[in-house]
Amino acid sequence: MDRRNIIQVSGQQPYIKVENDYSTYQTFSILGRANLHFPGSEKFDPYAGVGFGYRIGFFEYKGDADDYKNADALRAIFPLGFELTVGARYFILDNFGVYSELGIAKSVLQFGVVQNL
Repeated sequence: MDRRNIIQVSGQQPYIKVENDYSTYQTFSILGRANLHFPGSEKFDPYAGVGFGYRIGFFEYKGDADDYKNADALRAIFPLGFELTVGARYFILDNFGVYSELGIAKSVLQFGVVQNL
């Protein structure tokens, strides 16, 4: 084993940096969410949202070094999902528009399209 390829992070076990190493993180969640809509206009709709529910996450690291053939997996211990966002919708047509949100959720920034039925 080549000692130059071992990386020590303070307080952690040393690991071997290899060419074909990778990590993945997967989540699954089901949340109920409520939005509080602030005064706006017919086209512009600002809001804040809060959600609670079930969320599970899975982290996995794999490498192909001789000393590291297995995978370490870490699952989320506490499966409570939570999100807190602020955002706004802008209607381009009477029932079709775009939205953007910022907050603590699956991602820090979200955006997309909306349709009123």
